[in-house]
Amino acid sequence: MKNGMEQDWRYDQLRSARDPNWRKERFQPQDALVYRTGMSCRYHGQPFSSQAAEIRKGGWDHEHCLGCQAKIGAGAEGCSEAYVNRHEEWICPQCYQDFFAE
Repeated sequence: MKNGMEQDWRYDQLRSARDPNWRKERFQPQDALVYRTGMSCRYHGQPFSSQAAEIRKGGWDHEHCLGCQAKIGAGAEGCSEAYVNRHEEWICPQCYQDFFAE
């Protein structure tokens, strides 16, 4: 867990993210758009300049839990199976239990 203030902010974010459509999934790496600056994002087919960025197959290899920032990904030290919603926000099993399980 992060420091108290950041942790409270993340918990507030989770509470406001109540989405009835959380589903359990195994994280699968996706293609990433990697910019020459070192920044990257998931590649969804958006246009880009090949002089500014390149597509890295399977380069988007993890996400972070919306609540506690635990690493979620294939082979991650955290977990490979977690919950995802329609906004592609991920939460780890523990945060799901803490905030969404009935």
